[in-house]
Amino acid sequence: MSGRDFILCTKLKYNALPSRSRCGRGRVTDRLCRAGCAQNETTGHILQACPRTHGMRVRRHDAIVNYTIRGLEQRGFVVAKEPMFNTAEGRKKPDLVATRGDEAFIIDAQVVSDCEPLRRAHRRKVEKYGDLTPIVSAQFGVQTIIPMSLTLNWRGVWSSDSAQALVENRLLRKSDLSVISSRVSVGGVA
Repeated sequence: MSGRDFILCTKLKYNALPSRSRCGRGRVTDRLCRAGCAQNETTGHILQACPRTHGMRVRRHDAIVNYTIRGLEQRGFVVAKEPMFNTAEGRKKPDLVATRGDEAFIIDAQVVSDCEPLRRAHRRKVEKYGDLTPIVSAQFGVQTIIPMSLTLNWRGVWSSDSAQALVENRLLRKSDLSVISSRVSVGGVA
Protein backbone atom coordinates (compact mmCIF):
# COMPACT_ATOMS: atom_id res chain seq x y z
CA MET A 1 0.00 0.00 0.00
CA SER A 2 1.39 3.38 -0.96
CA GLY A 3 1.79 6.18 1.56
CA ARG A 4 -1.03 8.09 -0.11
CA ASP A 5 -3.37 5.10 0.14
CA PHE A 6 -2.40 4.57 3.78
CA ILE A 7 -3.30 8.16 4.66
CA LEU A 8 -6.60 7.96 2.76
CA CYS A 9 -7.48 4.63 4.41
CA THR A 10 -6.72 6.10 7.84
CA LYS A 11 -9.01 9.04 7.05
CA LEU A 12 -11.67 6.58 5.90
CA LYS A 13 -11.42 4.52 9.08
CA TYR A 14 -11.85 7.59 11.29
CA ASN A 15 -14.50 9.24 9.11
CA ALA A 16 -12.20 12.16 8.32
CA LEU A 17 -12.63 12.22 4.53
CA PRO A 18 -14.03 15.52 3.28
CA SER A 19 -17.75 15.50 2.55
CA ARG A 20 -20.40 18.17 2.79
CA SER A 21 -21.61 16.79 6.10
CA ARG A 22 -18.09 16.62 7.55
CA CYS A 23 -16.93 20.00 6.25
CA GLY A 24 -20.13 21.74 7.31
CA ARG A 25 -20.07 20.68 10.96
CA GLY A 26 -21.14 23.44 13.29
CA ARG A 27 -22.42 25.66 10.47
CA VAL A 28 -25.61 25.96 8.51
CA THR A 29 -24.58 24.79 5.03
CA ASP A 30 -25.99 22.72 2.21
CA ARG A 31 -25.28 19.09 3.11
CA LEU A 32 -27.06 17.43 0.18
CA CYS A 33 -25.01 15.24 -2.12
CA ARG A 34 -23.42 17.03 -5.06
CA ALA A 35 -24.56 14.20 -7.34
CA GLY A 36 -28.18 15.28 -6.81
CA CYS A 37 -29.24 12.24 -4.77
CA ALA A 38 -31.38 14.22 -2.29
CA GLN A 39 -29.40 12.54 0.51
CA ASN A 40 -26.95 14.05 2.96
CA GLU A 41 -23.43 13.75 1.59
CA THR A 42 -21.73 11.59 4.21
CA THR A 43 -18.81 9.22 3.78
CA GLY A 44 -21.21 6.30 4.16
CA HIS A 45 -23.54 7.65 1.47
CA ILE A 46 -20.66 8.30 -0.93
CA LEU A 47 -19.14 4.83 -0.45
CA GLN A 48 -22.32 2.76 -0.22
CA ALA A 49 -25.26 4.40 -1.97
CA CYS A 50 -24.44 7.30 -4.28
CA PRO A 51 -25.11 6.51 -7.97
CA ARG A 52 -22.01 8.51 -8.91
CA THR A 53 -19.76 5.96 -7.16
CA HIS A 54 -21.56 2.80 -8.32
CA GLY A 55 -18.70 1.79 -10.64
CA MET A 56 -16.21 2.14 -7.78
CA ARG A 57 -18.35 -0.15 -5.60
CA VAL A 58 -18.49 -2.79 -8.34
CA ARG A 59 -14.69 -2.63 -8.82
CA ARG A 60 -14.14 -2.91 -5.04
CA HIS A 61 -16.44 -5.97 -4.85
CA ASP A 62 -14.84 -7.61 -7.90
CA ALA A 63 -11.34 -7.03 -6.49
CA ILE A 64 -12.09 -8.97 -3.31
CA VAL A 65 -13.89 -11.75 -5.19
CA ASN A 66 -11.01 -12.13 -7.68
CA TYR A 67 -8.43 -12.17 -4.85
CA THR A 68 -10.45 -14.89 -3.12
CA ILE A 69 -10.71 -16.93 -6.33
CA ARG A 70 -6.93 -16.79 -6.91
CA GLY A 71 -6.29 -17.95 -3.34
CA LEU A 72 -8.78 -20.80 -3.60
CA GLU A 73 -7.32 -22.02 -6.89
CA GLN A 74 -3.82 -21.99 -5.36
CA ARG A 75 -5.15 -24.19 -2.55
CA GLY A 76 -6.49 -26.76 -5.03
CA PHE A 77 -10.13 -25.73 -5.30
CA VAL A 78 -12.02 -25.73 -8.57
CA VAL A 79 -13.91 -22.44 -8.69
CA ALA A 80 -17.04 -21.58 -10.68
CA LYS A 81 -17.46 -17.80 -10.84
CA GLU A 82 -21.01 -16.41 -10.68
CA PRO A 83 -22.91 -19.63 -11.49
CA MET A 84 -26.64 -19.15 -12.06
CA PHE A 85 -29.14 -21.36 -10.23
CA ASN A 86 -32.89 -21.49 -10.86
CA THR A 87 -34.91 -21.85 -7.66
CA ALA A 88 -38.58 -21.58 -6.69
CA GLU A 89 -37.82 -18.01 -5.54
CA GLY A 90 -36.20 -17.10 -8.86
CA ARG A 91 -32.62 -17.06 -10.07
CA LYS A 92 -29.78 -16.92 -7.59
CA LYS A 93 -26.24 -16.05 -8.54
CA PRO A 94 -23.62 -16.37 -5.78
CA ASP A 95 -20.20 -14.90 -6.47
CA LEU A 96 -18.53 -18.30 -6.54
CA VAL A 97 -18.83 -21.99 -5.81
CA ALA A 98 -15.55 -23.60 -4.75
CA THR A 99 -15.27 -27.39 -4.85
CA ARG A 100 -12.56 -29.74 -3.65
CA GLY A 101 -13.10 -33.45 -3.24
CA ASP A 102 -16.60 -34.09 -1.95
CA GLU A 103 -17.10 -30.56 -0.56
CA ALA A 104 -18.52 -27.41 -2.10
CA PHE A 105 -18.61 -23.93 -0.63
CA ILE A 106 -21.10 -21.36 -1.86
CA ILE A 107 -19.49 -17.98 -1.21
CA ASP A 108 -20.98 -14.55 -1.74
CA ALA A 109 -19.11 -11.35 -0.91
CA GLN A 110 -20.66 -8.17 0.43
CA VAL A 111 -19.42 -4.83 1.67
CA VAL A 112 -22.10 -3.43 3.94
CA SER A 113 -22.84 -0.19 5.76
CA ASP A 114 -21.46 0.24 9.24
CA CYS A 115 -25.02 0.93 10.45
CA GLU A 116 -25.99 -2.72 10.02
CA PRO A 117 -24.66 -5.32 12.47
CA LEU A 118 -22.11 -7.46 10.63
CA ARG A 119 -23.35 -10.67 12.22
CA ARG A 120 -26.87 -10.05 10.88
CA ALA A 121 -25.57 -9.26 7.39
CA HIS A 122 -23.50 -12.46 7.42
CA ARG A 123 -26.43 -14.62 8.58
CA ARG A 124 -28.79 -13.10 6.03
CA LYS A 125 -26.37 -13.92 3.20
CA VAL A 126 -25.82 -17.50 4.43
CA GLU A 127 -29.59 -18.04 4.71
CA LYS A 128 -30.12 -16.61 1.22
CA TYR A 129 -27.99 -19.33 -0.36
CA GLY A 130 -28.81 -22.15 2.08
CA ASP A 131 -31.60 -23.49 -0.13
CA LEU A 132 -29.14 -24.08 -3.00
CA THR A 133 -27.72 -27.16 -1.28
CA PRO A 134 -29.58 -29.83 -3.34
CA ILE A 135 -29.06 -27.94 -6.61
CA VAL A 136 -25.31 -27.52 -6.03
CA SER A 137 -25.04 -31.17 -4.95
CA ALA A 138 -26.64 -32.33 -8.20
CA GLN A 139 -24.78 -29.91 -10.47
CA PHE A 140 -21.31 -30.35 -8.98
CA GLY A 141 -21.57 -33.97 -7.78
CA VAL A 142 -20.64 -33.29 -4.15
CA GLN A 143 -22.23 -34.37 -0.87
CA THR A 144 -21.21 -31.62 1.57
CA ILE A 145 -22.32 -28.10 0.68
CA ILE A 146 -21.63 -25.16 2.97
CA PRO A 147 -23.02 -21.69 2.19
CA MET A 148 -20.78 -18.87 3.42
CA SER A 149 -20.41 -15.15 3.16
CA LEU A 150 -17.44 -12.90 2.82
CA THR A 151 -18.79 -9.96 4.86
CA LEU A 152 -17.01 -6.71 5.67
CA ASN A 153 -18.16 -3.18 6.24
CA TRP A 154 -16.96 -0.26 4.12
CA ARG A 155 -14.27 0.55 6.70
CA GLY A 156 -12.69 -2.89 6.11
CA VAL A 157 -13.90 -4.48 9.37
CA TRP A 158 -14.75 -8.18 9.06
CA SER A 159 -17.81 -9.95 10.37
CA SER A 160 -16.25 -12.21 13.00
CA ASP A 161 -18.54 -15.09 12.00
CA SER A 162 -17.60 -14.73 8.35
CA ALA A 163 -13.85 -14.50 8.99
CA GLN A 164 -13.88 -17.41 11.42
CA ALA A 165 -15.81 -19.70 9.05
CA LEU A 166 -13.56 -18.88 6.09
CA VAL A 167 -10.36 -19.54 8.08
CA GLU A 168 -11.66 -22.67 9.86
CA ASN A 169 -12.66 -24.23 6.54
CA ARG A 170 -9.24 -23.33 5.10
CA LEU A 171 -10.71 -21.17 2.37
CA LEU A 172 -8.65 -18.16 3.46
CA ARG A 173 -5.58 -17.71 5.63
CA LYS A 174 -5.51 -15.15 8.42
CA SER A 175 -3.10 -13.09 6.32
CA ASP A 176 -5.68 -13.03 3.51
CA LEU A 177 -8.16 -11.36 5.85
CA SER A 178 -5.93 -8.30 6.27
CA VAL A 179 -5.23 -8.12 2.53
CA ILE A 180 -8.95 -8.20 1.70
CA SER A 181 -9.64 -5.63 4.42
CA SER A 182 -7.02 -3.35 2.86
CA ARG A 183 -8.51 -3.84 -0.60
CA VAL A 184 -11.93 -2.81 0.70
CA SER A 185 -10.46 0.33 2.27
CA VAL A 186 -8.34 1.24 -0.75
CA GLY A 187 -11.27 0.48 -3.06
CA GLY A 188 -13.30 3.03 -1.15
CA VAL A 189 -10.84 5.88 -1.57
CA ALA A 190 -8.86 5.13 -4.73
